[in-house]
Amino acid sequence: FTGTEAFALLCTLFRIPADQYLLSTMYGWRQSAISEVVNWLIKFLDERWKHLLDWDHENLLSHKNLHMYGSAVCNQGAPLDTVFGWPDRTKFLTCHPSQHQQVVYNGHERAHCLKFQAIVIPNGMITHLYGPVEG
Repeated sequence: FTGTEAFALLCTLFRIPADQYLLSTMYGWRQSAISEVVNWLIKFLDERWKHLLDWDHENLLSHKNLHMYGSAVCNQGAPLDTVFGWPDRTKFLTCHPSQHQQVVYNGHERAHCLKFQAIVIPNGMITHLYGPVEG
């Protein structure tokens, strides 16, 4: 794998609801090679960019910033300036599992997925994340 191929593969794996076996048939690489390069790349990215990936919850939700978020929401027409974020639900589709498919099956959507719930602030950042939850 070149660095570009490995990064593209990692992005594909995170973006589409596919497992490594499906990616091996799509790209013509062995599943074991895909697993090895993905695991190595995730570890490398975490070690190299850990300082950027660390969560700054103390600054993000400081009193000053909460007031700023509330003002931003109020400036867009909300009647209160104390609302700093809103709930957001997201579903990530998954492949049809070979076992225990009822765990991730969503009858309403008629699809297999994992659900997440988050609190999003006006700048688009997620301040609280709950999940995944089955189906």
